[in-house]
This record gives sequence, C-alpha cells and structure tokens, in this order.
Amino acid sequence: MTDNATKTKAKVTAEVLASAAMPQGGDAGDGEVPVLLFVDQTTVSTASSGEPTTALNRVRFDMVKVDGSWLVGGITSY
Repeated sequence: MTDNATKTKAKVTAEVLASAAMPQGGDAGDGEVPVLLFVDQTTVSTASSGEPTTALNRVRFDMVKVDGSWLVGGITSY
C-alpha cells in the first residue's frame, strides 16, 4: 500500500466535521464512552489527475479513562 501511495504521490488530509458521545454505550462515570466522529477525508494524487476526491467517513472511538486521562481504547470505521 505504501508503494502505491508513493507512486501516485498521494496526499491525504482529514477534517473532523462533528463528534458526539453515543448514548447507547457506556457512561463517563464507568470510565468508558463511545464517541462517533464524522470525518471528511480528501485525497489528491496523480491517480486522479491531481483532482481532489473526498470520502465521507464515520469513525467510532471507544474512549477509556486511564489515570484521569481519556485515551482511545478502540477504533471502528464505517
């Protein structure tokens, strides 16, 4: 995969448009909270003649509280 990105001179940027804690799973008091992020991912490469292509993604981060800090315990992409 890295070889292809290098060959096509791919540049990928991502922007989080919105995020929210998911109500059905966990409670911050339990030290675990799932968070849903809406992310636009834009790729520019020679494979697309330099024209940007955008993918609209949703990503779930399973946040866990460890020693007073919130850390990512898992990631699921949809």
